Amino acid sequence: MDTMIEAKCSCGSLSVELQGVTDARYLCCCSECQRRTGSPFSVSWYYTTSTARHISGAYCTHPRVGTSGTPYQFHYCLSCGTTAFWTIRDSNAVGVAAGCIPADLHREPVKAVWVGERPGWVLLPTNIPWHEGGT
Repeated sequence: MDTMIEAKCSCGSLSVELQGVTDARYLCCCSECQRRTGSPFSVSWYYTTSTARHISGAYCTHPRVGTSGTPYQFHYCLSCGTTAFWTIRDSNAVGVAAGCIPADLHREPVKAVWVGERPGWVLLPTNIPWHEGGT
């Protein structure tokens, strides 16, 4: 069985328990992720509702429609404002911000999406597939 991982927000009050390191790790350059993170891209790890669960901390939820039209529910820590995790309507997917996962467990993304929206100065890894839009 995979080791359980505890992903935490910046202040540590909101945490999510994850079942091991997922193979679904994506780098996203869409304009919505740029606004959400304040960075030219985000890195997200995806789990299912059976392999990720909220375990502690208060959060607020912000609904947002993604660039592709997908309806998301982003969950922010009430204390520090970190977007720790999100869900997708009518899906069992749970996204987790890679920055909330312990640094010693970080792994390279397996795919880059929405690269057509990245700033021109952002260089992407050459050893993973790129997609101009979503997957």
